Amino acid sequence: MQHQANKRKVFCLKELDFKGCLDFGYYNYHIAEPVLKTHRHDNSIEICYYLKGEQYYQIEDSIFKLKGNDFLIIPPNVPHGSGNHPENIGELFWLQISLCEEETLCFLPKKAAVFLIEALRKKEKQIFVGAYTLKPILEKILKGLENTESPFNKIYVNNLITRLLMETILLAQKTPHSSQITQKLSIIDAFINKNMDRQIYVDELAELLSFSTAYFKTWFKQNFGTPPKTYINRQKISTAKKMMGNQTNVTQIAYDLGFNSSQYFATVFKKHMGVTPKEYIKLHKTRKETT
Repeated sequence: MQHQANKRKVFCLKELDFKGCLDFGYYNYHIAEPVLKTHRHDNSIEICYYLKGEQYYQIEDSIFKLKGNDFLIIPPNVPHGSGNHPENIGELFWLQISLCEEETLCFLPKKAAVFLIEALRKKEKQIFVGAYTLKPILEKILKGLENTESPFNKIYVNNLITRLLMETILLAQKTPHSSQITQKLSIIDAFINKNMDRQIYVDELAELLSFSTAYFKTWFKQNFGTPPKTYINRQKISTAKKMMGNQTNVTQIAYDLGFNSSQYFATVFKKHMGVTPKEYIKLHKTRKETT
């Protein structure tokens, strides 16, 4: 059951007669949802545009970690889901495109449709930066789909989907990740890991990169799709999960990770994991006993 605080919309484009398109979906989660079960899309590719937050995807045996501003192209006919990870707090758009073996795409000439799909398929199972720059197009598609009875809106959305795919291909021509940004994140991660046992302040992270606090907050959210404080808490929750494999004292774990109280720790944990620390420990114990 979806949490009431979360928003999710899915449009079946095939039923709405958008040629070559299957589903277009959107969610904005403020509380983590359960794991995305393993599934597959027959003869279609799926593009996931992750705008904010952090999410793990498992495609066959490979694990991919998406941060805000990333996008990922999932191949046809392969099992994928979120593995053992919940659907985290964040904002995601996704689009499923048929391989168009028997029909065209968005009323494009057959040759043009095949060209777009082949270009997308060359970038499967890689993470690219730039989803945030596509947000205006994604939002316009979402708004247009809310009134598909209008012939104008239908033509408009078809053109937007074509533009989205073209812009996706252009962004995917670039290096999957900026090494400079990755290096800066490594510095931040090392500092967080070293100071995991205390409260970490955003201005400390800004100072590491010689940024002002205000600029750092803007820079961080633009590149990683989430505020620095949320990222710090997410790293602490990730460490907490590892600690829970060896100990069950939630209060001690909370204090070891620099939280002021076990109650606040439990609130943050549930927000990111969808379950309380005690529920997580119980689930972890049950899995151990059944393996």
